[in-house]
Amino acid sequence: MKVEEPTSFLEVVDSPSHKERMDTMRDEMDSMVRIKVWALVDLPPQHKFIGNKWVFKIKRQTDESIDQFQAHLVAKDFTQIKGIYYE
Repeated sequence: MKVEEPTSFLEVVDSPSHKERMDTMRDEMDSMVRIKVWALVDLPPQHKFIGNKWVFKIKRQTDESIDQFQAHLVAKDFTQIKGIYYE
Protein backbone atom coordinates (compact mmCIF):
# COMPACT_ATOMS: atom_id res chain seq x y z
CA MET A 1 0.00 0.00 0.00
CA LYS A 2 1.37 3.40 -1.00
CA VAL A 3 1.18 6.00 1.78
CA GLU A 4 0.64 9.53 0.48
CA GLU A 5 1.79 12.76 2.08
CA PRO A 6 -1.16 14.65 3.59
CA THR A 7 -1.71 18.26 2.60
CA SER A 8 -3.65 19.34 5.69
CA PHE A 9 -4.16 18.57 9.36
CA LEU A 10 -7.59 17.12 8.57
CA GLU A 11 -5.99 14.60 6.21
CA VAL A 12 -3.62 13.59 9.03
CA VAL A 13 -6.51 12.99 11.40
CA ASP A 14 -8.22 10.76 8.83
CA SER A 15 -5.08 8.85 7.82
CA PRO A 16 -4.22 5.31 8.95
CA SER A 17 -0.88 6.63 10.22
CA HIS A 18 -2.43 9.42 12.33
CA LYS A 19 -0.83 8.25 15.59
CA GLU A 20 2.69 8.32 14.14
CA ARG A 21 2.06 11.68 12.49
CA MET A 22 0.60 13.23 15.66
CA ASP A 23 3.68 12.02 17.57
CA THR A 24 5.88 13.66 14.92
CA MET A 25 3.92 16.93 15.23
CA ARG A 26 4.29 16.83 19.02
CA ASP A 27 8.05 16.25 18.64
CA GLU A 28 8.27 19.25 16.28
CA MET A 29 6.47 21.52 18.77
CA ASP A 30 8.61 20.27 21.68
CA SER A 31 11.74 20.94 19.64
CA MET A 32 10.66 24.51 18.81
CA VAL A 33 9.93 25.24 22.48
CA ARG A 34 13.25 23.70 23.54
CA ILE A 35 15.33 25.81 21.13
CA LYS A 36 13.23 28.88 21.94
CA VAL A 37 11.83 29.64 18.49
CA TRP A 38 8.23 29.25 19.65
CA ALA A 39 6.32 30.72 22.55
CA LEU A 40 2.61 31.18 23.09
CA VAL A 41 1.98 34.85 23.92
CA ASP A 42 -0.93 37.28 24.02
CA LEU A 43 -1.38 39.22 20.80
CA PRO A 44 -0.79 42.97 21.34
CA PRO A 45 -3.79 45.18 20.57
CA GLN A 46 -4.28 46.13 16.91
CA HIS A 47 -1.81 43.54 15.64
CA LYS A 48 -2.58 40.62 13.35
CA PHE A 49 -1.22 37.18 13.93
CA ILE A 50 1.03 35.51 11.38
CA GLY A 51 -0.61 32.40 10.02
CA ASN A 52 1.08 29.05 9.94
CA LYS A 53 0.70 25.72 8.22
CA TRP A 54 1.79 22.16 8.86
CA VAL A 55 3.88 20.63 6.07
CA PHE A 56 4.07 16.85 6.08
CA LYS A 57 6.70 14.71 4.38
CA ILE A 58 7.62 11.06 4.29
CA LYS A 59 11.29 10.15 4.31
CA ARG A 60 11.73 6.90 2.38
CA GLN A 61 14.48 4.34 2.11
CA THR A 62 15.90 3.31 -1.26
CA ASP A 63 13.38 0.45 -1.51
CA GLU A 64 10.55 3.02 -1.06
CA SER A 65 9.63 1.75 2.41
CA ILE A 66 8.92 4.43 5.01
CA ASP A 67 11.96 5.50 7.00
CA GLN A 68 10.20 8.21 9.01
CA PHE A 69 7.33 10.66 8.98
CA GLN A 70 8.21 14.35 9.14
CA ALA A 71 6.11 17.34 10.17
CA HIS A 72 7.18 20.98 10.04
CA LEU A 73 5.23 23.98 11.26
CA VAL A 74 5.99 26.89 8.95
CA ALA A 75 5.02 30.55 9.18
CA LYS A 76 3.15 32.18 6.35
CA ASP A 77 5.66 35.00 6.39
CA PHE A 78 4.28 36.60 3.22
CA THR A 79 1.75 38.29 5.54
CA GLN A 80 4.52 40.24 7.29
CA ILE A 81 5.32 43.83 6.36
CA LYS A 82 8.92 45.07 6.48
CA GLY A 83 9.36 47.82 9.06
CA ILE A 84 6.28 46.75 11.02
CA TYR A 85 6.86 43.09 11.79
CA TYR A 86 10.59 42.90 11.18
CA GLU A 87 13.60 45.04 10.28
